[in-house]
Amino acid sequence: MIRDMNLVREILLAMESRSRKESSPRLQIAGHSDEEIYYHMKLMSEAGLIMAKFAEAGLEVAAFPNRLTWAGHEFLDAAREPARWSAATKTIREKAGAVGFEVLKELLIAIAKKAVGVP
Repeated sequence: MIRDMNLVREILLAMESRSRKESSPRLQIAGHSDEEIYYHMKLMSEAGLIMAKFAEAGLEVAAFPNRLTWAGHEFLDAAREPARWSAATKTIREKAGAVGFEVLKELLIAIAKKAVGVP
């Protein structure tokens, strides 16, 4: 499965907006299967962006989000603004095709710094 940074952003936004008392502990994102969400949440957990529990039973998988980590909040703060996210992903598509997570994060931070006048 290919890592989808748009889905990573959507998961972070969804987790941030949830209360701890949500009726369903599983996260659902329109247009994405449970397997896609599970895979991406597993990657995000490995990267230190989120805290979550994972269950695997045969072919069934489930991810149960707990919270964002400090690093998750930092990335989301850089990626939250739709115009900033769009500018960063457009730049990547046009100039590089694909980049790693750290490069994307640095680009988002650079765009934010430019927006507020920080050199």
